[in-house]
Formats: sequence, structure tokens, C-alpha cells
Amino acid sequence: MPEEGGWFHCGRCGHLFRGVVGQSCPECGGHPVVEEKEITFLQAASQFRSEASAKPAPASPRKPARRRKRKKGGLMLFVVGWFVFLVLLVGLVSFLRQNEGSGSGSGGSVTEAAEDQRALNEAWQKCSEQVADFLKETMPERRVKAVHDPTETLRRMVRYGGVSLRIDDEEERKWKRFQPIDIDGQRAYEGVMEFADGRRAEFVFLPEADGEFGIDWPNLVRYSEHPWSLFLSGSAPPTGEFRLLARRRAGSSGQVGDVTSIVLFAPDPWDPERLGPRSPEVEVAPGSRTARMLEAAFRLREDESGAFGSKLQQEDPRSMVRIRAKLRRHDPGGEGESARFEIDEILGCHWISVEDPGVDVPDE
Repeated sequence: MPEEGGWFHCGRCGHLFRGVVGQSCPECGGHPVVEEKEITFLQAASQFRSEASAKPAPASPRKPARRRKRKKGGLMLFVVGWFVFLVLLVGLVSFLRQNEGSGSGSGGSVTEAAEDQRALNEAWQKCSEQVADFLKETMPERRVKAVHDPTETLRRMVRYGGVSLRIDDEEERKWKRFQPIDIDGQRAYEGVMEFADGRRAEFVFLPEADGEFGIDWPNLVRYSEHPWSLFLSGSAPPTGEFRLLARRRAGSSGQVGDVTSIVLFAPDPWDPERLGPRSPEVEVAPGSRTARMLEAAFRLREDESGAFGSKLQQEDPRSMVRIRAKLRRHDPGGEGESARFEIDEILGCHWISVEDPGVDVPDE
């Protein structure tokens, strides 16, 4: 006989269903009748949860882990930031070194650049005092104490017939330029001083044996062995050494010619824009050492540079270069003829009293 069916209520999930005795709850799959021992266990578990919820919640075990994570993240940020700082620092040092190498030619470190600046300041102070001592004197015997190569210079001073630089010691003056130059591996200095009356004097300070510097007096006054006007007119000896400005003779079309035909001018020591008498056309043999030296000098001028890295030529007329040369005059042999001039030798493409020609022209 089949078992009698009826309605049952599941004590586990509360579902009401129709079935037979002993049937499992179709909703939760458990036995609908909850035994007494299960009820006791559930009551005890419920009481334990209630007591636990009434107590202060203990620190979550996950929080230290989160703190450790934050600490680890902060450390990583610090390491990355420090690495970026070091990279930037190395790049900055490299940039400064490159700038020093290209701007001043020293190629040294930041410390060396600071040392160069200190040496420049000391040289400026000493050279300024030397100029002051030179200007307050008028007699060659007293001025010679401030010049380079005093023995030879004194002889030239006594014979010199040009206008000497004489000013009141209290007259206002200022440096327009002062910088180091390198001559044959030795440090020298050059500068342009402007006076209240508008005159400008060019000072070059050459190293002495005792470590001090002396004024290059021949460069200062544009010294030549004979007055240029007398040499041109035939009233001076036919040979001599001169400090002059050279310009390439213009062609028939008005364009600048080459160095095979040049014109020479006497410079004004106190006003670079003024020129003295000019020579007739001077012919130069193509390919000769003289021609190659002139070509090198004009290339420097076009590059806005000068011998030894000098900037003094910036005061000169733009189309001209400085030369120190031995010249020869050929006097006319008869009436109607003109004197002819030639360059025996170019000693330097500058006016400084040194043997270095200032340009690199290899011998053929």
C-alpha cells in the first residue's frame, strides 16, 4: 500500500511542499525535519556570533599587509626618483663640459672653468694697474718699466716719431674688451680701452720670464721702422718693417679681387676707423707663400676671427686684414715713372711682437 501523502514544511529553508513522509525538500535538498542535536548546535553557534559581534573588532590582519604594500610602493617611488635625478645630473655635467670646450677652448671641467675665470680676474686687475702706471708717465725711460722686452722697446721708443698716447692720469677711461689669447701655447691678454675724448687704445699683454705681463708697445702705437708717408714718397730707406692694413684690389666689375693685387694702408693707433696714406697697387705672385698667408688671413677675417683667436680686428675696417711685413721700394729710374713696391716677407698676419705668424701655412 502506498505511503500516504501530505503537506510538509521544511525546517531548514522554510519551503512548503507536498510530498510523502521521508521525502527530501525539493528546494534545498535537505531533510525537512531538523533534529534536536542540530538545533542545539545552531543555537550555540548563534550565541557565539552574538558575543563576538558585541566585542570591539580586533585589528584586521590585512591592514599590516596594506601598510607593507604602501611602504613598498613609497620605496619604489624614492628609488625611481633618485635614478631620474642622477640621470639629469650626469646630463647637466656633460652639457656644461661641452659648452666649456666649444666656447673657451679650455675643454676642462666646471672647476677648471672657475679657475680660468679667477685667473682672468687677477690678470685684469694687474693689467689695469700696469696701464695706469704706463699712462701717468711721459718719458720713455719711465714708461719702459711697464712694457714687454724693455731693452729693445726703449730703443724703439727713443727713435719713434709718431704720436704717443698721452692723457691725464685722472681722465676717465674704461675697458671695452678684455680677454685671454693663446700664443704658441702661452697665455696672453688683449683689451681695448676707451678714453673720455673718444680715443681707443689697444693693449696686448705678453708674458715675461718672471711670470708677469708687459705691454706690447709696438702693437699699441702700430710701430713701423720708418714713417709710412716718408717711405711712400721715397724720403725713407727703400726697405723696412711695417705694420699695415691690407685690402684686396677691386676688379673692373667692382667685385673683390684675389690676393695677387693688394693695396696697403697705414692704421691710426687711436681711431681704427681712420686710415692713413695708401700705397699703389702691390702685386703678389700667385701661389707664393706671401699669397697663401694673405689668403689665410682673409679667410680668418671672413670668419670674424683673428690670429690666436684675437677679437681686436673687429675694430678694423671689415674688408681689411692686419699684416706685419718687410717691404721693398723700387724707386723710379726716370721721369714719368712711379715707384714700385713689393712684399719681401710677411712676418705675421697681426701686429703683435711675436714670431708666430698667426696662420698655418705649410711650406710647399
